[in-house]
Amino acid sequence: MMKYSIIIPAYNRSCLLERCLKHLSGLNKPDFDYEVLVADNGPTDKNKRVYESFIGKIPNLSYFYEKESGLLVGRHSGARKAQGEILCYLDEDSFVDKNWLIAIEKAFKNPEIKIATGLVLPEYEVKPPEWLKYAWIKNKHGKYLGSLSLLDFGQKEKIVSPLFVFGCNFIIRKQVFFDFKGTHPCSMPEGLFEYIGDGETGLAKKLVLKGIQALYSPEIKINHFVADSRMTEDYFVKRFFHEGICNSFTEYRQKYGLYGKERNKYLVLANYFRFFEKLSRHFAEKLLFSHDDNYKKCQKILSEAKKSYNKGKLFHKEKVENNPELLKYVLKENYL
Repeated sequence: MMKYSIIIPAYNRSCLLERCLKHLSGLNKPDFDYEVLVADNGPTDKNKRVYESFIGKIPNLSYFYEKESGLLVGRHSGARKAQGEILCYLDEDSFVDKNWLIAIEKAFKNPEIKIATGLVLPEYEVKPPEWLKYAWIKNKHGKYLGSLSLLDFGQKEKIVSPLFVFGCNFIIRKQVFFDFKGTHPCSMPEGLFEYIGDGETGLAKKLVLKGIQALYSPEIKINHFVADSRMTEDYFVKRFFHEGICNSFTEYRQKYGLYGKERNKYLVLANYFRFFEKLSRHFAEKLLFSHDDNYKKCQKILSEAKKSYNKGKLFHKEKVENNPELLKYVLKENYL
């Protein structure tokens, strides 16, 4: 019986895909069968060659190529091709713990669990700059850094909002995925930025509105590769430009009632930038760290990110208002 479908949308990072598959080849086996699907959206055949090198090393390994651009395409094609009851999404830079799938099996023995995630710890390419520690956000569960898809809610299992289930370690029942019409548009190559949406967060918002919560299990653990290039001011500025587009997409859908007419506090919190903004204005933190040069550097970067975020929102709004077909795309009820 095929119970788990591990889906890896891959673009143009074959070296990381190789490491991802190497970790999967060392998984401790669960009680039920599983498959691994590589959804290639890259411009060359390098990912295919990596896949071929793991044939026979990973059970039920398969590969397919998607010509159409966008992370959404790989996610949805993988879901349609999946034979398993539970979809386990990884990014190509996600490196699983050897007990990752056994922990998923343990979690989903409870039929009430619809969606789950776990520890997402950084695997830094180089030593991170000191200012980066101030970009982490603390809440009642622990801490996270949404712009790098990192999550550390501690060593105890707990119930959390689906908004904390990041795409690099996103586990969901297949029936729920289809019942809620999959994810929304996400990462796009340059030149197609107006087609960015709120990705897996859009699915999470729909779950929130139906009162569905997520399980956080520290045993569903991965290490997420953080490249040197992602620990720079330039990266955060570009990332928040995309977040501005993402939030504009959300606002249009809210305006037209696609997330329900009621206001929901979790949907307000869905925007990463508002978390950052709230944190950066926190009086106690300023009192503690205001003389730290690294704290000041982080605040400077966040200030530039805020400007970029606003530019992203404006960019998307102008594109949508001047392109009726783009508005129709933003307001699609179902991207599956």
